[in-house]
Amino acid sequence: MPSLRASLEEVTAELERRHRGEELAEEAARLSGSLHDFTVGAWPVLEPATPFKPGWHIDAIVDHLEACTRREIRRLVINVPPRHMKSLNVSVCGRCGGGRSTRTSGS
Repeated sequence: MPSLRASLEEVTAELERRHRGEELAEEAARLSGSLHDFTVGAWPVLEPATPFKPGWHIDAIVDHLEACTRREIRRLVINVPPRHMKSLNVSVCGRCGGGRSTRTSGS
């Protein structure tokens, strides 16, 4: 019965897609909880050939960006050497994971 087998395969594929969708929704909820979690979760997408190396400087940048998002810090200057994830944290992860812009009107 080829049609029954095809139907079973379609149902199985649909169940797998739904399960994967639920997993993605759970991961999205987990990663949206903090900018640090989002940065760690986004790293394999942003730099697939480079393993993520956590460091105090990443934690400091993330903490300050989150404070900007909460409007606890109005102006922020980040000075770190090149290749320390400043651009990725501020421009990519900060905008995607942090939600709203950290700029205020008139600044």
